[in-house]
Amino acid sequence: MNLGTAFPPLSVAPQNLSCATNALDELASEMSRFYSTSPERLQVVRGVAHGLELILRSALGKDLAFVTAEDNQFEGLFRVYRTRFLKVQPDEPLPTGGILHLVNNPRLENGRAWEAEEIKRLAIDIFPTMLVVDESYFDVCEAPSTAEVAAHLSNVVVLRNLAYLSGEPECQIGALISNRHTIQNLSRFCELNPLSCGSLKQALCWMTPEGCAELLARVDTLQSEMQRMHHVLQTSSHPIDHDLHDAPFLVLRPNGLLAVQLALKDYGLKSYLVSQGLLVPLGDRPTNDLILKALGISLSNWTGRRKKAATHRRRTRQQHVVMIGHGFRIRLGLPGPGPIEVRTGNGIFDHLIEMMAQHGDFSLQMVPDGSSSQEEPADIRKAFSAVVQAIHQARHIRDVSVSSAYTTALTGNTVHMSMQLGAIPRCRFDIDFERASIGTVPTSVMPTLMDDLSQTLGAEVAVWGDGADDYEKMVACFKVLGVALKQLGAP
Repeated sequence: MNLGTAFPPLSVAPQNLSCATNALDELASEMSRFYSTSPERLQVVRGVAHGLELILRSALGKDLAFVTAEDNQFEGLFRVYRTRFLKVQPDEPLPTGGILHLVNNPRLENGRAWEAEEIKRLAIDIFPTMLVVDESYFDVCEAPSTAEVAAHLSNVVVLRNLAYLSGEPECQIGALISNRHTIQNLSRFCELNPLSCGSLKQALCWMTPEGCAELLARVDTLQSEMQRMHHVLQTSSHPIDHDLHDAPFLVLRPNGLLAVQLALKDYGLKSYLVSQGLLVPLGDRPTNDLILKALGISLSNWTGRRKKAATHRRRTRQQHVVMIGHGFRIRLGLPGPGPIEVRTGNGIFDHLIEMMAQHGDFSLQMVPDGSSSQEEPADIRKAFSAVVQAIHQARHIRDVSVSSAYTTALTGNTVHMSMQLGAIPRCRFDIDFERASIGTVPTSVMPTLMDDLSQTLGAEVAVWGDGADDYEKMVACFKVLGVALKQLGAP
């Protein structure tokens, strides 16, 4: 589906990038990191239509019908490949024998994301028909992508597109994701250079750490704005009947629907009449404020009348940082509790970082962008440094002294920490461990981690403590660190 974009074009411009023969492989590698998959499971395409075209090319000579469960815009493409087009309503039984069955994720009819088990059952039911999942607007969804199902079933293909987040509605840069065998088969029908030189340079620019950070920041903005819009529409003086999609859309059912659609058009905003109401793509805050203005909602009146209630929303003062570095993709929000997900490849170390986030009062999502194990001290240092750098970016850290202590209730292990910001960066670590490692985390790495902390924050750090339980002492180190970081400053 192509519903346009409510974002301005991404501000990152291509510089010093070439169209060398290995540039496409480099782009595939970077896009696989962005979409959390592996390069051998991804084929770079010019968007959803090009991905469908590869499947149709692979089926040439087969007298099969095209099957879709939702409205689509690709009927002209099917005619070119002499493929019969058949539209099936969601509540109808699925016919068999088609080349492919196209669905949108999230669904168009109700805005809800597909569950992995639903996609799996559907793919098995229609096998060998190819199940194609259009995830052009999935980036903002908190549900898991169906790409994981595609890793295990050869007849599942997921199509992604960068048009919405990049702010380029005519963007012809996307990805086809499936399992390795299916990618090898479909790549035989792809052009040697599927992207123009300009598109290739632009895509490589978007996949740089700076470009990815801006794309992911837009995801975070959308998630925050979706909740804000829902709240405003519910609590305005004249509440608007609406549905909030898992994708960045609202379905509005206002009084005078056509008048609202004309008002949106006057503001340069797109909207689409669907069976449930008026479908409106969401964007950044200025764009969404125009949507509210078209609905006749005065933000000044709304915020004035409900200012006290609004200040209790968790996102009102929360600072969000999105960062890609040291082999990890990190999304951090503070102050205030939130979801904590850490995947470094080392279960014990994951638990330690989670304890730090919990006691530091910040949300944290940390996912590796590569496949290397994190069981060696050097890799643990990279993971730890990535989190500390994200915290340093998020907090307005002042030149202050902080101190904290943590004592375990059962064993009585006690760990103290003090930090002097603005001092000469140096570290004193005075805790003895009898064991060489706690699980897969060497105890010898602890002084190194604290020294890295002092260098990143520009602080004099001291850690000391005692106790008989090495595991509890190591956990206490990260808990007391979280408490200390919480005191450093607020965004």
